[in-house]
Amino acid sequence: MPWLNAAGVPAARCRRSYRRDHGRGGEVGSGRLTPRLRLVSLVGAAAALPLAFQPVDVAGGAPRTGFWESAPLTERGESASVLVRRLAGRTFVTNISTPSPNCRGQFGIFGEPGARLPRLRVDARGRFRGTRRDQTDGIAAVDGRFIGRRPRLAVLGARWRSGPCRSSARFRLRPVSRVHVRDGTWSGTHGGDGAMGFEVVNTGREAYGFGFAPSPPFRCADGSTHRYPTYVGGTELAWIRRDGSFSLRQAEDDMLLTMQGTLRGGAGSGSFRIIETHPDGRGVCDTGPAAFTAGRSP
Repeated sequence: MPWLNAAGVPAARCRRSYRRDHGRGGEVGSGRLTPRLRLVSLVGAAAALPLAFQPVDVAGGAPRTGFWESAPLTERGESASVLVRRLAGRTFVTNISTPSPNCRGQFGIFGEPGARLPRLRVDARGRFRGTRRDQTDGIAAVDGRFIGRRPRLAVLGARWRSGPCRSSARFRLRPVSRVHVRDGTWSGTHGGDGAMGFEVVNTGREAYGFGFAPSPPFRCADGSTHRYPTYVGGTELAWIRRDGSFSLRQAEDDMLLTMQGTLRGGAGSGSFRIIETHPDGRGVCDTGPAAFTAGRSP
């Protein structure tokens, strides 16, 4: 099959910089938005006003390098997030990710997946901005500012352009520590005799394209059993939290995949379960919990 790699593991399918509704009941790809995200634009702007005229003294203390993130904004713990780097004495912001409060719960990155992401230079006043004029389905523009002479707070603004939807929001970011998780293709085993694979992207912050060859055995309500030669769990993305843990709920057609696990560096483990509903006499078929281990492929 064209989506199997050389090792026979289902290869992750092409992703885009956003997620749309999947499954039944209008489930949103990035998790339902919490009240925190609905109010984040007003709260972020109001909190930033008293500090708006405090410039960053780059010589006295540039923003700390590493990840800066907001509080969790969705039920899965997804955050607005940026990566601060220092190159040749200059400070840059890159790898910018945010949810969209009004565009059906989408979550994306500023830039084109699979290509070099924009690096936005931070000026002497702590400001940065960038625009992608040709962006028609994702984050079209960002702007932000690090606040204070030794910044421990930043305000990030993002404008979304997704089909007919136009949305903007501002987020309060603070420096955070993140477990390092390697980007790229991961492969592993499940249940003793099955292979699995998935992709880690977005600087170790998202995983997607979970595939199994073969699936674990399904046990059905009528007493029958079966398994599939290959099973790929859709295009849903799982946000990797700061401690390396992740969870996933992927509903598609008559299948429901749930996963939880932890990734650190180039190794990880966890468990998953697949439930299938049949209209015939078999009724509900369930794999039960299946353990997996995986590692970053060379």
